[in-house]
Amino acid sequence: MAEARLSQEAKHQIRKYLATIFVPTGTVGLFVAAVLGWFVNDWGREKSYNEAMKPVQTEVMNIIGNAANAVTDAAMRDAIKTKDRITGIMKNVDLMTASGLVDTAVEKLWNNNIFVTQVAGKIGSVSSPFLVSNDNVSS
Repeated sequence: MAEARLSQEAKHQIRKYLATIFVPTGTVGLFVAAVLGWFVNDWGREKSYNEAMKPVQTEVMNIIGNAANAVTDAAMRDAIKTKDRITGIMKNVDLMTASGLVDTAVEKLWNNNIFVTQVAGKIGSVSSPFLVSNDNVSS
């Protein structure tokens, strides 16, 4: 029996039909495989990086925590020292005011013409009801 041979046109039509089936399917499959491969690769790298860095990250976080605590402790000590200094100054001011030392010092300076002249000279020609001459002050 003689074999039937396909014409060139028939072969071309078969190739065209197969190309319309396999080329789009292959392209989509290739794209899906590439995206899936990229995600799996990225996930694997992230997981291995996290596993490798876990001990180091714990140590780094401990160092950072200790440094932050040291800075906070130093700032608190400085704040407490400053508060204590201010409290001491306020006690001294209260004692000087209660003993009349401040009033005595103000009165002596106010009655000192040289001091008043120097202060008025530094202030300049500012007109103020508080800058009165010593003539108007009764002693």
